[in-house]
Amino acid sequence: MKKSMKISKKLIVSALSTGMGVSLVGAITGTVAWYQYSTRSTVSFVGTSVGASENLLVSLNANSGFKNDLNHTEIATALGDTTLAPITTGNIAKGDALPANFKAQPIYQKFDYSEWINADASSYVQFTVYLRLNKMNNQGQEVPVEDERTVYLTGLVIQDDANNTKSDISDAIRVHLHSEREDMLLSKKGETINVHGKLDLNRDTKLDTDQPAYSFIDYDPNDAIDYGAGTQEAYKLDGVKPTETDGQLSGSHYFGTFNSAQLVVFEENQDFENGVDYYEDALMENETADEHAVAGKNYYIHREVIAVTVTIWLEGWQELLVEGESKSVTPANGTNLGEGDYYTDVALTEHATGAADGIASYYTHKYDSMWDVSDYIDSMFDVGLMFEVNANI
Repeated sequence: MKKSMKISKKLIVSALSTGMGVSLVGAITGTVAWYQYSTRSTVSFVGTSVGASENLLVSLNANSGFKNDLNHTEIATALGDTTLAPITTGNIAKGDALPANFKAQPIYQKFDYSEWINADASSYVQFTVYLRLNKMNNQGQEVPVEDERTVYLTGLVIQDDANNTKSDISDAIRVHLHSEREDMLLSKKGETINVHGKLDLNRDTKLDTDQPAYSFIDYDPNDAIDYGAGTQEAYKLDGVKPTETDGQLSGSHYFGTFNSAQLVVFEENQDFENGVDYYEDALMENETADEHAVAGKNYYIHREVIAVTVTIWLEGWQELLVEGESKSVTPANGTNLGEGDYYTDVALTEHATGAADGIASYYTHKYDSMWDVSDYIDSMFDVGLMFEVNANI
């Protein structure tokens, strides 16, 4: 069972456009308790600043406040007080939207996720960045972007903080990005993990079964039951990062496209997209008030703001390193033992070499989803994101 842990974090979010960019830096502190929910602490941001190039403006408000700089006071005011605790999405694919609710700690003998309590919104960090791309004419006036300019994720850093003196907790960090056309779940390793497992929630040193602790039936470890179900998939940056050819970015994973005269044609009775203004002429003068599109009719849209919602949390099912312990594993046939942390002795002092035969066992570091408070309390990590828009060439 995970004990209460205090984790401090730093966030870095940046957005780049043709040379210069915007960035957000902050420090967050929170109490971590995967199976406990009574210990919470207030989140604070220190030394936070946001800046932008002359073409890329940023705001925390979709309709106003776009400027070149946002100071840490404005960021902290927008987020308010936030407390953190390990939570889980349950079963989710890397391109899925977030579930309606995160799940908090499991309860003894409540094995199905539907029986778990919903995590409080203050258990994770969530904010929306509104990006606006404007051009300057020869008179120094802002003018709308007429050509299509697409926004991608081109940078991601999830890492152990340089000042961290505890074990590295960054493997457990999850970052989810959502826009009107894209959802992506990202992690440091981009791996698929199980979001289920056998647990000892009543601390009797036995894995929980559907028999209560006071049962008079002899305990059988084979009767232990998994809590939760499913898997959680996450991208690495390479899975969503665009390719660049002659200065132009391309790829299927992007958050939206800036434009002021994009032509769209709808099928019969197809509903208009919420939050988008549709015009009957390319000059954007005659806005349509129809509820449904007319089949085959041309419409034009104007989009100068792209919203990206960022959600960051600690995934409670992530296995982390157990300091000072090892486990026995049998690598697959042909595995290069020299490229991994494989050892011939349980003390992890003699490195294995050569190729595995698929039969012999070796020792390696032990990982567990039960985080040891002595290893991870006060652990620090960094998160960095970079958004980039296609250059106008």
